[in-house]
Amino acid sequence: MDEKRLRFIDAEWAQDITFQDVILGGIGGIGSWLALLLSRVNVRSLLIFEDDIVNFHNIGGQLYGIDDVGKSKYDSLIKTILNFSAPVETSIFPGRRLEKYMLKDASNTLKVLNPSIVFSAFDNMSAREMLFNLWLDIPNEDSVFIDGRMGAESFQVFTVKKDKDIIERYKASLFSDEEVPEDICTLRATTHNGMTCASVMLSSALNFITNLRYSNSRPYDFELLVSLNQLFITRL
Repeated sequence: MDEKRLRFIDAEWAQDITFQDVILGGIGGIGSWLALLLSRVNVRSLLIFEDDIVNFHNIGGQLYGIDDVGKSKYDSLIKTILNFSAPVETSIFPGRRLEKYMLKDASNTLKVLNPSIVFSAFDNMSAREMLFNLWLDIPNEDSVFIDGRMGAESFQVFTVKKDKDIIERYKASLFSDEEVPEDICTLRATTHNGMTCASVMLSSALNFITNLRYSNSRPYDFELLVSLNQLFITRL
């Protein structure tokens, strides 16, 4: 038995999660922590979309250190995962920049991969909407799209299933990058908020996987909004 999984091997989702192919868009304030969490539960494969480099200001809220500054976020994160999640049984692949990937017919590639879980952790709305539209084209009806958005002291998680009404409700939450409120430059991200958001996103995915096995026996939340110790949930 893998000793890394020993403390949660009897969880309802522990076996099923190891058969899941996952896509993660963005490995910054939310996605860097989420990638680590995904490697620790041993998803089967993880395709990451990211082509940014690590800057000094990233260290305050993302899973990167001083030695990573100036280096590829993808390469730096893989090094961290190998250190903190060994042995790594998850196959991790770089998708690099989503827009460039799409030019190479990403839609067909995703149909072949047919992922069951797609996470959006981008810091802009255009990439978020692009990934969502790709997810809509995935033939797997038992798949879920989980979108995390955050500021320095609040975050929001949407969990979208292949259901017409839910999809329309999510579309209503999208807007252009020009409409995004201008945050104070020094109040945009914190480590504890990013880690918490990533944990909630993974928990939503594990809940989804468990419901597939037990016929929706667990409560399902479409939207979770956390702000300054206040919790708002939109149920189906």
